[in-house]
Amino acid sequence: MRTRKKTYGRYLLDYLESYKRKHGDGPVDPNEVADHAMKHGVSPRRPDAKTLLARDFAKIMKKATEKDAEGRTVRTWHAIRETTEVEGTVFQHVWWNTRHEAMPKFMLTSLQQRRQGILRDCLRLKTDRDSYNDHNKYQATLPFPNFDFREDIAESEQSTEYPDSPSDDDDDDGSGVPV
Repeated sequence: MRTRKKTYGRYLLDYLESYKRKHGDGPVDPNEVADHAMKHGVSPRRPDAKTLLARDFAKIMKKATEKDAEGRTVRTWHAIRETTEVEGTVFQHVWWNTRHEAMPKFMLTSLQQRRQGILRDCLRLKTDRDSYNDHNKYQATLPFPNFDFREDIAESEQSTEYPDSPSDDDDDDGSGVPV
């Protein structure tokens, strides 16, 4: 019988569970767990130089922004993820393009994939909340999260620039009631 090798992620999760058993309940600082793990012989995996460089490029492309003609800060680079299967092995590839050069189909796919990511985050948030409500030792019931972001978006689009002094047309007597 062949045994499956434990993945690096599973190995770290097992170590984290062991750490929590030894150190009790409460929040965990990943830096403290890493210090503890390294003192006890856990080594981080070491990707090759090409993998590290490709990750660095992807991080930079993901964070790169610029101002558009209206002065809005927008992402410069956009990605699409493609999955292919070759002889039973599934491969994932990420293609990047700038907003200036991306064909409409590429840009639409990128925006749709980002929206799907937001949906997955919302579903995970709801599932985590449901499980917490069902199993927390305090018997607390947290409210259903509001996934309607329209008010948040409208508020974020409001001006953040304020005049140094009140305008002349402010005939406010300080009571909070317009006169």
